[in-house]
Amino acid sequence: MLGQRILTAVGLVTVLALILLVLPPPFALAALGLLILAGAWEWSLLAGIERPLTRAAYLAACVAAMAGLWQVTALAADFERAMVVTMLGWIVLFLDRAGAAARQHLARGNRRDLGAHAHLDRAVPPVSAVRSRS
Repeated sequence: MLGQRILTAVGLVTVLALILLVLPPPFALAALGLLILAGAWEWSLLAGIERPLTRAAYLAACVAAMAGLWQVTALAADFERAMVVTMLGWIVLFLDRAGAAARQHLARGNRRDLGAHAHLDRAVPPVSAVRSRS
């Protein structure tokens, strides 16, 4: 299994290097976009989206997001702002997941096992609770 992953990684890095070094910029951008969309298609299956129509809708949403980001990030400062917003979104999702794991751990009665993190059940409310308050 590890050998297969290493071979896949080597193959993908080779393809990426060829795209970046050989293709002219417009073609390289198109090729990278296609690679990202291929990854999104695979990720949709890993995320539990099994119906082809739903996966296609997810892929269409990714295309729309990519096109929208292309339009709003024409300047370097705009790109930086978009990356900050993206980073903050990932932080919120990560904290929600970490808080959910801590709450599940606490629900099983394992408060002392969390040690210094025993406060997470109060410090990190689930995102659904935050949404319902507003």
